[in-house]
Amino acid sequence: MNGIHRLIRSARKVHTSLLIGLLGITSSPATLITYDAFSAGSGGYNTSSNLVNQNPSTSTGYTGIWSGSTTAWFKPVTTNLTFSGVSGNAASTGALSLAPLSNGSYSRAASRSFTSATTQSTLWFSTLLQADANTLNSANGATAMIGFTTGALPTTAASSTTGATWTTANGGALGGFAWGLSNGNLSVAYQSDILGAGAVTLANTGYSITAGTTYLLLGKLIVDASGNDVLNIWALTSPVSSEAELGAATWSVSSADLLASSGLNTLLVYAGSISATGTPTDTTLFDAIAVGTSFPDLNVVPEPSVNAALFLSVVILSWRAIRRRNDFQPRRGGHA
Repeated sequence: MNGIHRLIRSARKVHTSLLIGLLGITSSPATLITYDAFSAGSGGYNTSSNLVNQNPSTSTGYTGIWSGSTTAWFKPVTTNLTFSGVSGNAASTGALSLAPLSNGSYSRAASRSFTSATTQSTLWFSTLLQADANTLNSANGATAMIGFTTGALPTTAASSTTGATWTTANGGALGGFAWGLSNGNLSVAYQSDILGAGAVTLANTGYSITAGTTYLLLGKLIVDASGNDVLNIWALTSPVSSEAELGAATWSVSSADLLASSGLNTLLVYAGSISATGTPTDTTLFDAIAVGTSFPDLNVVPEPSVNAALFLSVVILSWRAIRRRNDFQPRRGGHA
């Protein structure tokens, strides 16, 4: 009888440990450095006003207000971007719209500070992006970018190539990178040498964007003390459950000094248009902007089929343990 009891206790332990493991996979909160789903409404963004001077309490890891150009180019909207496999944003009601309203070589920028600078040697980034057909028209020359930098960006200089060039108020250089749309292409802008003259490289990733489709942009930055930092970018249209599933990067660079030792401390947005005629009508939406220190921090979760299989296993083991326990329970009652 003691052997039977030990068998029942063992089955219970297996059931309990698997259940704890399942709960850890499905409900453990991600630990993010910064996160903003651009939620509208109470405590969130005011969609009747432009981005600058807003200070929503619904974002995580930021301090103070959005500062910069007080323009309607940057506006919170009630439209919400969703992406299968990305948790935390589906229930949100909002996104950030970047829509230049002037033609010619113009650019505007706004920024918001992190609560504390990131000094980790490995950083992960994610953004949801959706563009309309006008943004993807290369003749329009639209630029709409989200950036992660060292140092605030109060102004940008006009450029016939990119629509914007990173400069500080005193012309100093900035570290970091930005991604989004430029001249009809998914592009990455980065500071090639943070100790240099402040030149910015604008790289066409070669990845084709379809109007109206929501993309998940993932980035992994590995900071090298020697200056050869590694930045890998992935553009996804379907979810992945692990870093290994990402495969080869959509675009990468490994020969630039991207980040100062002081780390990242600013989220920036900038937009512009180099079209010489007409008024731009392009719109690019960004949502669920996150910075973390590992792949799971970015709210990328296992696909539903994985959790379903684990749950089914727990149910089966629980049923077997209960049935085995009942089979060995002594029956009450008198003899026949």
